[in-house]
Amino acid sequence: MIKALIPVVLVAIIVALYFFNPMEAVWMPKCGFKMLTGLDCPSCGALRAGHAFLHGRFTEAVNYNLFLVIGVPYLTAVFVATQVKGNSGSMVRRIFLGREAAWVYIVLFFTWWILRNCL
Repeated sequence: MIKALIPVVLVAIIVALYFFNPMEAVWMPKCGFKMLTGLDCPSCGALRAGHAFLHGRFTEAVNYNLFLVIGVPYLTAVFVATQVKGNSGSMVRRIFLGREAAWVYIVLFFTWWILRNCL
């Protein structure tokens, strides 16, 4: 039941991001970490980046959140890896869900978090 809702929720989010600019829509979620500390979290700007990307403004999207260039393809690969069955599925899972991949992602995540607040 829940697995069936995931595509519906994703499509709803994409449609909302296409039609509503997160900078203008007061009901869009705001970053609690930034409101408390004044610093950017790793996902700050993700909604604005998604909105810009959906409107074909790719450079603007990257400027809002560069980590999405790494994060979205990796998370998509993780999702696909969990859905694939059989021998090819185990190889895909080993590549994208293995300990090394997780550590690379974690290191990149925290490096991005630090660098975006220092630059």
